[in-house]
Amino acid sequence: NRDFLLHSAAKSADLSCQVSLKQAYEDERAERELMKICLGQCGCLIQFTRWSADAEMVHLSLQNDVRAFRFASERIRDDFATAVAVVARNGMLLEFASARLRADRALIQAAVCQNVFAFQFARLESADLRAFAATEVLKKLGVTGDNVAHDVRQHAAEAYKMCRTCPSLLQALQTLLREADTSDAGWLREFCLEGVKQEPSFYKALSASEQLDMEIATAAVRLDPCLFPHDLPKEIRSCFNIQVAAVAKNVSLKYFVLPSDRVLVEKAAAACGKAG
Repeated sequence: NRDFLLHSAAKSADLSCQVSLKQAYEDERAERELMKICLGQCGCLIQFTRWSADAEMVHLSLQNDVRAFRFASERIRDDFATAVAVVARNGMLLEFASARLRADRALIQAAVCQNVFAFQFARLESADLRAFAATEVLKKLGVTGDNVAHDVRQHAAEAYKMCRTCPSLLQALQTLLREADTSDAGWLREFCLEGVKQEPSFYKALSASEQLDMEIATAAVRLDPCLFPHDLPKEIRSCFNIQVAAVAKNVSLKYFVLPSDRVLVEKAAAACGKAG
């Protein structure tokens, strides 16, 4: 709004500012120079200008506020040098890089190194990237070691608590454990069990094999009985221990138990309540 700018200039004690604004009213070159001044003060103003495809103006904006990357043209957001400089300052801006660059391993690593939660915006998933993301999670927890999968397993509760708001990162940790557990020692199972103990709703995000695990399912239902019955696989809904765990926490759930089993489940649930 040029009238607003001119009005602001009239209030300014800076004579050069007034002159620049008045020149910009009629001179395109002067307007560009004015915009440089404005963008140098508030980079995100570029979203309201016609300069979002101008590399010089965008880079000037980024110097002031790296979040201006969101408003740059597709061509600029597809420039690796620009994008990597941006995510090195704010990893979460990986979200606004071009689709091509969001699948670039080097850019993803730069973003995740700055902010591990940027992993959710990556369009490339591989064993080495999962390991890299897991390493960054462990670093945030103050854990450094050579065996990433082993360390994730050892610090499962802390890792889950940190990553609970980022499903893609949790999935990466689970896949990492599944692939690393060549001796079938139950590493993934331990992680999932710790996860549902921290947040029972995590149960709904588990793979089918982990959802069918009775210890995991029972632990989740004890903390959140409303998972019973609809969020449980059909194969275990009628399991006695599951039903008892649910009814012990919420007696109204007894109506989801078959009439033939209800009395027995109620008695066992009451006994559990007294024991608890």
